[in-house]
Amino acid sequence: MPMDEVSEKSYVLGVSIVSTDSATTQRTGRDFGAVGASLCRCEADKWVLATARQIQNDGNNKTFIPFVRSSAGGFGPAARSFLKFLYMISRDRSRLEIGTGQPQIQVGGMDSAVLAFW
Repeated sequence: MPMDEVSEKSYVLGVSIVSTDSATTQRTGRDFGAVGASLCRCEADKWVLATARQIQNDGNNKTFIPFVRSSAGGFGPAARSFLKFLYMISRDRSRLEIGTGQPQIQVGGMDSAVLAFW
């Protein structure tokens, strides 16, 4: 459970992977819009879980994040927002070390484009 040491807030991630490349999905002729809708539906399903409601309503400085991604690599809206948040606080606190001191990680032009998109 990640914790923000400045705000002392904890984040509970409810992770799901939506299969968008199954034979059934491909037979229905789904497009990217349908994949996005599937990710949003899965997020909505996570928000109504008893555990998610309890975390949000306990007043215990915890935040529930429905972290949904597709099997093809796309992220749901809440997951994208959370990743942007992590990037922002890491950058603002001078703790962003993507590719720094880690020779096995190669940061290239595509990675820069992804970070710019976020």
